[in-house]
Amino acid sequence: MTIVNKAVDRNIVVEKKWVNVDPTQAPEVLVQLFDKDDMINPIATKSLELENNKYLAKFTNVPSYAYTTDENGNIVTKRYNML
Repeated sequence: MTIVNKAVDRNIVVEKKWVNVDPTQAPEVLVQLFDKDDMINPIATKSLELENNKYLAKFTNVPSYAYTTDENGNIVTKRYNML
């Protein structure tokens, strides 16, 4: 049996607004998406990119579910709860 984790048409955009920092001198920033039940393993990681004078991280096709199997080989579905 094949399980396909099909992403929902869900996109998330994060914008970093600098205060008292010249954006051209801004340090690199990584943005991570986490499931609120697992704050150790990020679902996705992106670097901020300068676009139209804004620093953005765009996450596309973010999965809604994770699929695993239990000790008996049964499929276990877990819905991500984004913070």
